[in-house]
Amino acid sequence: MKTSLVALAMLAAIGCTNSFREIQQADMVKAQVVKIDTIWRHPERVKQLTWKDSDDIRYITYVSIYNELYSLGSSMYVMRRR
Repeated sequence: MKTSLVALAMLAAIGCTNSFREIQQADMVKAQVVKIDTIWRHPERVKQLTWKDSDDIRYITYVSIYNELYSLGSSMYVMRRR
């Protein structure tokens, strides 16, 4: 019983250190909405948002047309690989 608990604790410690290392490999940058498109997909419509950060890198996200209201110039933090 004790050996299985020790093995389980070691696996949990290894899992936590790997996820922490992966988090350190990203930067949080502020991006602004530069374009909003409506896309007709099979059963419903969705919005395609194009975001741009200060380094002119573009990101694309898809959101439901009914949930959130986004306007041009809205800003949000996104994770970018280092």
